Amino acid sequence: MSRLIVAILVGAGASAVLFAVATSDASRIWGVLGIAVAVGILAALLRRVRGSAARASSSPGAGGAVAPRPTGGGRRIARRALLLTAGLGGAAVVAWPIRDEVAAQARVLPFRHDLSDYVRGPGRAETAIEAFIVARGDPTVTDVVVYPRYVLFTAPTSPGASTYDSFQVRGGRLTRTGPSSIQPDAVAEFSVEDIAWGAIPALHEQLGEAMQADGGELGGARRQAGVQRSSRDGGPTRISVLLYDAYRDGTLIADQDGTVLEIS
Repeated sequence: MSRLIVAILVGAGASAVLFAVATSDASRIWGVLGIAVAVGILAALLRRVRGSAARASSSPGAGGAVAPRPTGGGRRIARRALLLTAGLGGAAVVAWPIRDEVAAQARVLPFRHDLSDYVRGPGRAETAIEAFIVARGDPTVTDVVVYPRYVLFTAPTSPGASTYDSFQVRGGRLTRTGPSSIQPDAVAEFSVEDIAWGAIPALHEQLGEAMQADGGELGGARRQAGVQRSSRDGGPTRISVLLYDAYRDGTLIADQDGTVLEIS
């Protein structure tokens, strides 16, 4: 039984750690390590109890010799198959709730182009927006910043509130990181449902092509995209894409439908 428990937890832990490393989610790694330590202690206790019971049952009685326990290759194969199935089951338990993220990470492997990137991965920004709406139940924000591995939001503390908090979507999960360092005015609010998030990869590519045409290849360029209103007094909502390396930077501004307005 202890080996079965360990197999299940090893599968679950391996699945969670691999996903956490791929998405740079350190909190998930620490959680898995904590569970692994607890399970290791439990498994050790179970093995000790089982060992004590086995020794007691194998002690010779008044009749003398103890009959040896039957062994066989068939039993070993069946036991290993059971442990393997348990391990795969444990991995599936962890992977199923985050299957969309796991699939996105898996699709990255055959390509040099990172399809899991929230900025340039097709459909990736939309998954972060969907996670935000589902968790919050309200699409209202004042600012969104899209990075390759996570997306940041500034939004009302609760729907309709006049105070604002910072939120983060990483690995398909929304977390509240605390009060926003800058408390915006209500005129800065907009709905994430009004933005053409699917246009961001094409806008990023267009900016990159413009910068390369102007000054050659970009070395180790970093990227991000943001959405907010064009002024502190409100104004239309704008999508901005920023691309930069050690020597140059470029910005593309588009309207909320993804129509390019300016490249600089």
